[in-house]
Amino acid sequence: MKINFKKYAKPFTLDLLFFLLSFVFILLTKLKITSFLIEINSYSPQLEVLQLTQNTEEAYLILQSLNSVVAKAFVFVLLLPVLLFIIYTLTQSFTFSKQKDYFKKFSIFTLVPFVLLLLALFYSSISLFILSFLTYYLTFLLYFKFDKNHLIKLLKKFYLTFPLFLVYVLLIVLILFFLTLSLFAFFNFAFFFIPIIVLILIYLFTIYKQFLIKKLSK
Repeated sequence: MKINFKKYAKPFTLDLLFFLLSFVFILLTKLKITSFLIEINSYSPQLEVLQLTQNTEEAYLILQSLNSVVAKAFVFVLLLPVLLFIIYTLTQSFTFSKQKDYFKKFSIFTLVPFVLLLLALFYSSISLFILSFLTYYLTFLLYFKFDKNHLIKLLKKFYLTFPLFLVYVLLIVLILFFLTLSLFAFFNFAFFFIPIIVLILIYLFTIYKQFLIKKLSK
């Protein structure tokens, strides 16, 4: 089977941007929050001394500095999901359709499973995670056509559409997994092949998604 590389160039670039930007932001946020936690822990000895001395003025200054660090860490925690959502909607919506109103619909419907996933992670809730996963499956079907009748048609083919969705999610998980492993390539040249695997997986993801668009949009 001959693959038209020019045909997949634009969606592949958008998919590549989505995975790389998301991974970089997650990594940078994790490093930044870790540094904030180290800074917060550094105040422990000072607070222990203050408990003994009971210096109110010095305690106020230390707590003020501590609150500032906690506030910055909180901003980073809130900022990450917002950035991830923007990156996902901007890159992925244009790989599915170029219609003018598609981006708005894509963003609105994606917001529901995204918020449920955040709540599931925050509360460590398995039931919320399952709900977010099933909601994402419905949203995934809507990506192909924001139409009630078309959604019902695809749901009736659950035996086909759900396995296709699982492969789609599995590819995303695999790409993120190998992106994490690719960090070793910076420290050990023996892992040079991992970034190549990442590129191959992203390209396969692009081809698979275009195949789904052609198959499920009818």
